[in-house]
Amino acid sequence: MNPAPAGLVAALLALWSGPAVALTCDRSGIERTYQDMQASGLPHVLVLGRFSDLQPVTLAPADRPHLVLASGFKAWRGQVTGHIGSPTGFDRPLSAPVTLILPDYSDIGGTDTATAVEQLSEKTGLVWLLETDMGYQLIATPCQTLIDTTADSVPRVLGCLQGGACSQP
Repeated sequence: MNPAPAGLVAALLALWSGPAVALTCDRSGIERTYQDMQASGLPHVLVLGRFSDLQPVTLAPADRPHLVLASGFKAWRGQVTGHIGSPTGFDRPLSAPVTLILPDYSDIGGTDTATAVEQLSEKTGLVWLLETDMGYQLIATPCQTLIDTTADSVPRVLGCLQGGACSQP
């Protein structure tokens, strides 16, 4: 094999491997997510609840997140209803407007984002919301679980909220 084409092939393989790595998702448990949210330094609240009345919106440039996503994003506004987690349980009622900012999953070969939002409206579970000057937001990445409906996640994350052991079983 000629060295020039071999170098070109190696360079192309290196470039192609980047997106493959980017699409590898770490599906860690609720404990890892809890630790990541705590380490982020951003004001998140953990809610056990559901979304309703979600409608697509176009965000003004000032309202757009300062995130760089590999794909485009779409936004919805609606309502979140549930309870905010605390060391004593999910005992603070919440009913508030919310903005969901989601990757355009169809850009990466996944489910159409509108379908994903419709499915999201039918679920109750744990969700991390960012508190901003503009209200609560869910800003998702392509690998993020939008709502955790795993049955044993609630007692496990309560252990984290209570300051107990916060590691995956």
